Order: sequence, then C-alpha cells, then structure tokens
Amino acid sequence: LWEKLRHWPVETPLLRRLAWPGQHTLAIYLVHQPVLIGLVFALDASYLEVASVSSARRFAKLQRLGGGGGGIRSSGTRKMGRFRFRPPEPPWWGGVGPNFWRQMTGALGDPGRLAGVVLMLASMPIVMLIVIPKADAAKAESISYVCMGMIAWLSIILSFLMPYDFRGDIDLMEELKVLPIRSDRLALGQLLTPTLLATAAQAIAMGVVIAGFGRFDLVSGSFLAFLLPVNFLFYAVENLLFLWFPSRVVAGSFDVMAVGRQVLFMFAKGIGLAVGGGLAAGIGLAVYFLLGHHATVAVVAAWIVMVGVALATLPVVGLAFNRFDVSRDVPA
Repeated sequence: LWEKLRHWPVETPLLRRLAWPGQHTLAIYLVHQPVLIGLVFALDASYLEVASVSSARRFAKLQRLGGGGGGIRSSGTRKMGRFRFRPPEPPWWGGVGPNFWRQMTGALGDPGRLAGVVLMLASMPIVMLIVIPKADAAKAESISYVCMGMIAWLSIILSFLMPYDFRGDIDLMEELKVLPIRSDRLALGQLLTPTLLATAAQAIAMGVVIAGFGRFDLVSGSFLAFLLPVNFLFYAVENLLFLWFPSRVVAGSFDVMAVGRQVLFMFAKGIGLAVGGGLAAGIGLAVYFLLGHHATVAVVAAWIVMVGVALATLPVVGLAFNRFDVSRDVPA
C-alpha cells in the first residue's frame, strides 16, 4: 500500500506545484495528514464529564443499597435507625472486646434484619405444627428431624443477611489493618457477632420445634449444643473465602458470574463443614464403641473436637487477613 501511495499520480494543480519530479511523498503527506488530524478532532469527545456522572450515579446506588438494606453493607455505612439500644462494653480481651462490641452494636441497630432471619428460620416449624397434628407421635418425631435439617439449611442460605464481619467491613479494611491487634484476635472479634446472632436465631427456631412437638431428646439437645461451634466454623470458612476472593454483593442486579461464584462458595463451605463435622463425628463414633456405647459421652467428645476444629480456623483467617492487600484486593 505504501508503494502505491508513493507513486500515486498527483492530478491536483496545487499539489503538482508542491511536488517535484519523481517525488510525490510530500504531496501525499500534505493530503492525508490534515485529513487524519481533522478526523481525530472530529471524533474526539470529552469523556471525563460522562465518566464522572456515571461514577457518581453508581456510588449513589451503592449508598442507597447500603442505607436501605439491599445488600451487604459496610460498617461505615450502617445506619442505626430508631433502635438505639447498645450492648454493654465488654472487657479488652486482647483487642477482641472492642471489635466485637462494634459489630454487635451495628447488628442491633438493624432489628428488622434480625427479626426477618428469626422469622424465616421459625417459619418451617410453624407451618409443620399447623399441618401435622400433635397426636401423631410417629410423624411428630420424623417431622422434628426434618425441621432441624431445614433450620440448618436455611442458616447456610441466609448467611448473607449476617454481614457483621469482614464482609461488612470491606470499606474499612485500611482502618482494620492499622489496629494494634493481633490478626487472630481481630478475626475472633469479627466472627463472634454473626456466630452468636445465628446461634440465637437457630435456638429460637429450635425452641419452637421442641415446644410445638413436645420432644426434647438426645438428638435435640445435641443439635442445640453443636450450634455454636458449627456456626463459628461456618462463618470462619465464609470469611476465609471472602478474604481470598473479595467481592461486593449488590442486590437488584443479576450477574451470571456472581451466581456461579456463590454456587462455588456454597460447595466450598459445604466441604469445610463436612471436613470439620466428619472429624468430630468420627471421633465421637470411636468413643461410642470404645467406651461401651455411651451416647452422651460420645456426643461430648464430638463437641470438644468440633470446638477445637472451629478454633483452629482462627490463625488461618488471621493469615488471610494479613495477606489481604488493600490497594489491590478491595473491589470497586
């Protein structure tokens, strides 16, 4: 193409005067350079104003979602509303207490969300109590076990309604980085609030099951006893995945990649719970057969193992927090 342009015949009288014999490059240059410069100026557009308007609109949407409860909100954007109850200040506990108090204060400032979680967990037992008559003892026993499974499953699904941990502090990670607290103690302070709130909501739902069906046996008692360590392990895995693969959850928008991410995270959390629960169950069964089929002793042994597995995740979450790079990993 360049060879053709070099030998392009100059037919314009003005350009013929500018070109000397055997040299048409100057004429071609004087033609196409002004044309290209004109196209550049014609196609140029001021994108800064459009980009700023779009960014302001997106930021306002995130602020509305944060203030109205549409998605996961950071601690810096939570609004207390009319409910002004504040929990008493706990001891220092090596830095665990203030962080736990901060998260619990933000959680209690949103009573509607907490009431919604309790209502959704207790809805299944209430429906079962209405449908199944109390006189049918066989059905009452089996349905009570079904309600336990539903409470556990709904708790996993509704975990996004308890963002009072690292997930809700995505915009405060820089401040958390400079706190004079060890990373494992900071992780403990972050995990206590969702663990206790989820345990309380599940215990209320389980109380409905026990009171409604009139059954409190070893299975029901074990279910209540394992709520605290299992929830702690669950939210530890949840925060660990978040620190490794941080993202914002925005309600009101459908994203195939976000749905796929949540599905993968669900499998990962299920694997983490299966590993911890399987280890506790295996040791509990071993104790059961070795000590002469004492079910209560086996349950206590399994509970101790479950507590140990849950607490063992604290250094891992703390290490993930230490490796979290605020300049790189905070999502836009």
